[in-house]
Amino acid sequence: MKRHRIFIAINPPQDIQQELFAVTNEWRELPIRWTKPENIHITLHFMGNVDDDTLAHIAEVLPLAAEGIEQFEIVLSRIGIGPEKGKKRMVWADGEAPKELAQLQQQVQEAVENRSHVLENVGMSDDNGERSFVVVDPERSRGSRLSPGKPFRFHVTLGRMIPFKWNRLQPVPHIARDINTTFPVSSVELMESELGPGGPMYTILSSVELP
Repeated sequence: MKRHRIFIAINPPQDIQQELFAVTNEWRELPIRWTKPENIHITLHFMGNVDDDTLAHIAEVLPLAAEGIEQFEIVLSRIGIGPEKGKKRMVWADGEAPKELAQLQQQVQEAVENRSHVLENVGMSDDNGERSFVVVDPERSRGSRLSPGKPFRFHVTLGRMIPFKWNRLQPVPHIARDINTTFPVSSVELMESELGPGGPMYTILSSVELP
């Protein structure tokens, strides 16, 4: 039976994806695998590899997860290197999470995890090593279980360091910039990730519009 690598995400408009990609131009020569513009997204919840039946269940509960959430805006205010703890291995954009984003993430998590038969590894991530919810890249997700009661944080992964090349750089490059990028959130998508010769390819399987 086919397995599907699944996550739930917010996809910024194409012009915002292009803007975020372009802002990293000055660091393009560094040993970093940059995220393709069309792959730039905010992950709300990562499910991992699931079968067809489980995929159908996830698609079924996604509209429930978005109930009561109206359209809102996300503001990205800075680009930097993360995670804050441990080895730095990503270039990301982040900002303050609006209350609607925090509520949406919580509802997505609860809607999926309440279907206890769906997955064993729902919500797992090792993107920053912290035991709190963070937005993660589904191509790298595995590791720590979410813990309730931790602050909600998010980031948008723009690139990943190539470790054996990055660690040889002296001095270590400084990557930091203030930005002011605002975009509307009008939908939530169920996504599938497939690895190809040119890197991961993301497909929207279903979409829930926010009122």
